[in-house]
Amino acid sequence: MRDRIFKEMCDAKLRHIYSEMSLDYYRKISNAFTAIVTIFSAGGVVMGLSFWKTGTVWPLISCVIITAIQALKLVAPTYVPSANQLKKIEKVIDFYVKYYTDLEKVWYDYDNDRIDDKAAHDKFFKIKATEAPIIKISNETIKHKRRKISKEAQLEALSYLKIFQ
Repeated sequence: MRDRIFKEMCDAKLRHIYSEMSLDYYRKISNAFTAIVTIFSAGGVVMGLSFWKTGTVWPLISCVIITAIQALKLVAPTYVPSANQLKKIEKVIDFYVKYYTDLEKVWYDYDNDRIDDKAAHDKFFKIKATEAPIIKISNETIKHKRRKISKEAQLEALSYLKIFQ
């Protein structure tokens, strides 16, 4: 049971770190997307207004820019998370912080013979049962697993968990 609890602790720490890194990555993408949309939309409108009377191609270019931005906004939900999705990732992070702490307490109590095997088993599965709704939220919000983030999260989790050896 000790190894099972410890493995779940490792997984929880990894999920927590990966979720934090993903949230940071998605916030950067969201902020960049918002800045690009704002700059190009404003640029297209200004370009169109300032050159509309001259009879040049600038009004056409501004319309193309605005149309491209609108098309980008339609495709964005696939690649850029909404504010609601970012809040859900924050909820996942908060859950895994508490989940990890609860598992660590059970592991510590069991490892120091404060509780027996049956009590550790019962507490472990009671804590484990709370994870099901969060897994659904996590799968819904983190659609694409990023290898770079995954590797960084694994390294950080391993360096943190070395304190237990």
